[in-house]
Amino acid sequence: MNLRTYISLVFLLSVYQLDFHTKKDNEWKLVKNKDGIKAYTRYVEGSDIKKVKCVTNVKTKLSSLVSLLKDVSHQNKWMYNCINTKILRTVNDTEYYFYTLSNAPWPVNRRDIVTHTTIKQENNTKKVIFFAEGLPKYLKENKGIVRIKTLKSKWEFTPQKNGTVNVIFYLQIDVGGSVPTWAMNIAIAEGPFQTVKNLVTEVKKDKYKNAHISFIKEL
Repeated sequence: MNLRTYISLVFLLSVYQLDFHTKKDNEWKLVKNKDGIKAYTRYVEGSDIKKVKCVTNVKTKLSSLVSLLKDVSHQNKWMYNCINTKILRTVNDTEYYFYTLSNAPWPVNRRDIVTHTTIKQENNTKKVIFFAEGLPKYLKENKGIVRIKTLKSKWEFTPQKNGTVNVIFYLQIDVGGSVPTWAMNIAIAEGPFQTVKNLVTEVKKDKYKNAHISFIKEL
């Protein structure tokens, strides 16, 4: 085999392996299945950090879940590593901006982000969707606190005929700072998993169980 043929063969094998690797990694992979919650991860185009999806079913109603998520000042009680949250601007019942300060294990600095959230409900399925996107330049950065570079999350609440709600939580995040990508990918599913697990417990409390949201239609 001459040098030119060898180089061509190596190039073709590299392209094939890269294509296979990309297709394989773009599929959802189950990484945790516990307490009735399944967590999946996969790569998305343009990012080296994995996206997370957590899925479960909860015996509750849509208004209860919406009430819980809209209770922004209470998120530190159930959102993973959340220290403090506060509303910065309310546009209307289905759109608002809020600030979040999150904890991180020592010696990593705490993180913060401003998030723009919108709520929509589909007419036919009654599915409720919370979509949130981080706005890293909305506020001036605080000394000693690292601003989260990228945050996109989505909650999907789909009511079922048996009285449960199918809950899906998607999260794509780059926490910024000096945390290496490989380290983020190893632990990327833990926070969303714990958040969903806490949500299942929190939404059953009387404060939310008996809630009624005027713009939400139940199945």
